[in-house]
Amino acid sequence: MLNPFPIQFLAPLAYLILRLTISLILISLARRQLKAYNTKSDPRLVLLIVIEVSTASLLILGAFTQIAALVTILIGLGLTKKRLAEAFGITDRLLPGLLIGAAITLFITGAGALAFDLPI
Repeated sequence: MLNPFPIQFLAPLAYLILRLTISLILISLARRQLKAYNTKSDPRLVLLIVIEVSTASLLILGAFTQIAALVTILIGLGLTKKRLAEAFGITDRLLPGLLIGAAITLFITGAGALAFDLPI
């Protein structure tokens, strides 16, 4: 069957869009944690915020994309835990699933267009 929209030459841009979307989600999660942070909070929360922001930065730049995707998968798996998800204010289990699925896609395919990583 013929493809009704033969635009496969734009596929590398799709990975760019996926990288930027995951980055926005990670930055949003870090911003939520930063708002909830106070001096009595767990000090590991600061480490998690730094990991999320640095992973988002790597994904935006397209540098070490597969490593950043693995870290994102781990963050998504952590968000499937009920206690951690409630700390983030996530009531739906859909966000971690989408985050994991998108990160697996980037892990397999690589960075795509406009990235510092070399194409696979």
